[in-house]
Amino acid sequence: DYELQINELCQEVEDATAAEMAVLTIESFEDESPWWYATQIGELWGVGDEAEDNGLVFVAAISDRKYHTATGYGMEAILPDSRLGAIQRSVLVPHFKREAYGEGIFKTLQMYAVEIEKIYELEFEGTEGAPKAAVGWRRFWQGLKEWFCPGLIGLVFIFMLILAIFGKGSSSGSSSSRSSSFWSSSSSSSSSSSSSSSFNSGGFGGGSFGGGGAGGGW
Repeated sequence: DYELQINELCQEVEDATAAEMAVLTIESFEDESPWWYATQIGELWGVGDEAEDNGLVFVAAISDRKYHTATGYGMEAILPDSRLGAIQRSVLVPHFKREAYGEGIFKTLQMYAVEIEKIYELEFEGTEGAPKAAVGWRRFWQGLKEWFCPGLIGLVFIFMLILAIFGKGSSSGSSSSRSSSFWSSSSSSSSSSSSSSSFNSGGFGGGSFGGGGAGGGW
């Protein structure tokens, strides 16, 4: 029963560190962006300790096939956006693609808890069997290529343009504009449904959220 495991893990993390994790599954984000929806849930529910703002909210819209994890101010240093994205792509997405939603959420939360363990120098029982090696060299290299290669191409382009302008000869170079998007966020509206499921959705500590987080689709 993954719902039970999710609740137990969230409770264990909260008891040991005061950090709070909330999970919500819905049918559709409707007219809201996933980022806005998850962040507002965090604010309205007050997820996280009021003094430390160490809350985390995961929301998945099944019909939209989109998800987002929002982090409170204090959680952003523990789980930076880049780390969140890497965990989601390597752990969450493969499970969601085969409709193993409960398992995917639990394994993803395990990975989040592993990062919390490192900061607090603890070991949670709920992280036993966590896919700790899932985000390894392959994901690191993929992320490096994703961010580094477009920048390298841009530097080469600038260098060649300088050579064309200041180099010998009368050749004139026309530069073509090249647009590259490193982060794409699109929110599409789909048919609404009131069906939703939440785990650990009450009794939070009054934490605040400032826009940190990462999301995507499957």
